[in-house]
Amino acid sequence: MENRLAAGRSIHVESEYLPLYTNYGLTTWSPLASGVLTGKYKKGNIPADSRFALDNYKNLACKSLVDEVLKKVDGLTPVAQELGVPLSQFAIAWCAANPMSHLLLLVLQRSLRFGRMIPELERVLSK
Repeated sequence: MENRLAAGRSIHVESEYLPLYTNYGLTTWSPLASGVLTGKYKKGNIPADSRFALDNYKNLACKSLVDEVLKKVDGLTPVAQELGVPLSQFAIAWCAANPMSHLLLLVLQRSLRFGRMIPELERVLSK
């Protein structure tokens, strides 16, 4: 499946792979879009302690923090607010709610964040 946030990319599912998705499920890599769906990169600002501030990630930051992508993220923020959850939890819950998604691969800079997410994810998924 295509990255639905990526600038300039079409949104489609490769239909020839649909039997694989149905029978074996999907693995969702980076459901937070390398941190973009945390909301911390508003207006392209890069916090000093974030992944995109690292030299190895500057190229990815240039591709990920473009106006088109940030506008999409801004459009999701009110939905998360309406549900009463942070944008990051909404993004993960959205991926987890996909019946074909069997595995979410997360890479967190701070492991303490995940423990706080679990109760909220359960609440969002139950809605």
